[in-house]
Amino acid sequence: MAAVVAGVALRVWLLVLPTGSFDSDEAVPGLIARHALYQRELSAFYWGQAYGGTLEPLLSVPAFAVFGPSIGAIKAVPLVLSAVSAVLVWRLGRRTVGERAGVLGAAAFFVWPANYLWLSTKERGFYWVCMVVGLALLLCTLRICDDPRRKRHWVLLGLLGGLGVWTSPQILFFAVPALVYLLARVGRDGWRLVLAVPGGVIGALPWLAFNLRNGFASFHRPPFTYDLGYLGNTRVLFTRGLPVVLGLHAGERWLDPAWLMKALFAVFALLAAAGLVRRPRPSHVWLLVLFCATYALLWGIYPVSGIVGEGRYLMFLLPAVVLLVASAARGAAAGTVLLAAMVGLSVLGVLRIADATAPPAPDVAMPHHAGPLVEFLERQGMDRVYANYWIAYRLAFESGERIIATPADASARYQPYVDALRQADAPAYAFPAKSQQVAQFEAGLAQLGVPYQRWQVGEFVVLRPERRVEWAEVLAAGAG
Repeated sequence: MAAVVAGVALRVWLLVLPTGSFDSDEAVPGLIARHALYQRELSAFYWGQAYGGTLEPLLSVPAFAVFGPSIGAIKAVPLVLSAVSAVLVWRLGRRTVGERAGVLGAAAFFVWPANYLWLSTKERGFYWVCMVVGLALLLCTLRICDDPRRKRHWVLLGLLGGLGVWTSPQILFFAVPALVYLLARVGRDGWRLVLAVPGGVIGALPWLAFNLRNGFASFHRPPFTYDLGYLGNTRVLFTRGLPVVLGLHAGERWLDPAWLMKALFAVFALLAAAGLVRRPRPSHVWLLVLFCATYALLWGIYPVSGIVGEGRYLMFLLPAVVLLVASAARGAAAGTVLLAAMVGLSVLGVLRIADATAPPAPDVAMPHHAGPLVEFLERQGMDRVYANYWIAYRLAFESGERIIATPADASARYQPYVDALRQADAPAYAFPAKSQQVAQFEAGLAQLGVPYQRWQVGEFVVLRPERRVEWAEVLAAGAG
């Protein structure tokens, strides 16, 4: 109960800090849910990409239908899914490290580390659904290992695998060790895997339908700036990624004091090893070991693996880590000390995250409140707006799409918005007031001889040229 209170309190704290502000990465799933509810437009994937299924945004639809589209309804989805994940960690722990360690591991998962507590307050499209589906997949695997003759478990395994394929390529972190462990344990009953195929097809139907229409675009590996190659990505995992998983890093830096964090890194590693040695018998703990090993082997193939940051690409390693660490804590006193240490680390992390998570828009932090800008634009009848990514989709969602706003560059996510802006004769342009782009854009308009109006709206500046201009062209003229 104390862990539940602490986990809830930490999340409330993160929500009231600037870190809890609504942002465009949350607005896009909100817009996907709006379109599903009001326009019957069902996108297979997160807008602008051929991966990242929309199951998680669609979970907001019932709340939208009852209460209307709101920021609270969007944030409720990851908050609930993180709590469900903690329950699944407990159930997984019961079968791998024992009941007591399973409870401690679930409690640790709910209160630590700060990076993932923060992510539980942010709707990022598909990560928490992938966590829930992946953990359920591991549990189903263990149920089959214990009784391989139950057909419904095989069918469920296929359904979860199919949903995982649709949800995220990162389901491989769960599916590969699950499949290897399953086939090694069930022996001759491995043929029953064919029973999983119908469920797999059903779960993956959105993925299949999209790819059949789009030349299997999900297999097109996109170029990515931070992709360091297989060996480079793997090195990132061990040198920078694991400290993030353990809550010892925030904002790409060790928490203070750094020497203590590095010492704790070694302690956690020793605890995980001790948990393996002192495991209860009989046990499926080797599934956790296999999970960690395959995670390290698979990590390097993903083009996003050079990024650790807030840790969204690393979060699926956490359940195995907390369960192995928790299994080393023998006795109530040891468990209490371990949990208290984890809460303390989360508190330190929250303090650091408060200064490290504001997205750039593009050269300054995005203002936390877009309401005054929405009100002004609606009052002035400006319903077509170009803006930086971190402004644009907030304007669209918070205005109920009475304002259509989009970036003018490759960060644009939704083609109908882009098309609507291209047809506008004199769209407005919105900037954070402190951005250097304001002066550069004004200088560019002057250089091109285009008259314009200017308004200061709280923490934003709105410019409206008398005729349509191209964003990149104006900035280039202003820079010259």
